[in-house]
Order: sequence, then C-alpha cells, then structure tokens
Amino acid sequence: GESVQILSGIKAGDRVVTQGAYQVKLASATNAIPAHSHEH
Repeated sequence: GESVQILSGIKAGDRVVTQGAYQVKLASATNAIPAHSHEH
C-alpha cells in the first residue's frame, strides 16, 4: 500500500479510518451501514 505522513490535524488517541472510507461516507449520509454488496 501507499504510505502517507500526517503532519497535523489529529492527535494521539484519535480514531482514523484507513480502509472502507467509502462505506463510512455512505453511512454518514444515510445514518445506516450499507449492506454487504459483493459475492464471494
């Protein structure tokens, strides 16, 4: 994966989303977690 250095804006103990940001964005817009949508 890609590495990113965060220089400001968060502090020790903050929660940071590193995967699934699209689902988090959808959930914040609808107040619901989207259903599992792909097949295995």
